[in-house]
Amino acid sequence: MKIFAKIKLTSIAFLVSYQAIAENRILEQPELNEGRSMKQEMPAEDCSREQKNALDSGCINEAEYNSLVKLNYFPSCVKIRSKIRLTGWFTCGCFDPKMRIFSFNKSSGKSNWSTINDIASN
Repeated sequence: MKIFAKIKLTSIAFLVSYQAIAENRILEQPELNEGRSMKQEMPAEDCSREQKNALDSGCINEAEYNSLVKLNYFPSCVKIRSKIRLTGWFTCGCFDPKMRIFSFNKSSGKSNWSTINDIASN
């Protein structure tokens, strides 16, 4: 049983130390977000507030804040050993930016499958 406790503590220590040196975990560690979803959408004003609170509390840095805003996500932060840490992120609205939808492209005059992120970016 003690070996599992040591492994768990080592894993947490690695996560905490990696988070301290990472420049942009949103882009560098997309696996933190895999499988995350919410049953209800996050209203835009609440989403913006959560993004700002995470930046102000030190949970995320400026680059991560900018990525979350651009990708339309809000962070999930947890207090670990009296420090606030990023544990993942959730979609702000109804759709995940990676969701593909069939849409019409006015520029090309063609219909095709595109991600919501691509549609919003273009």
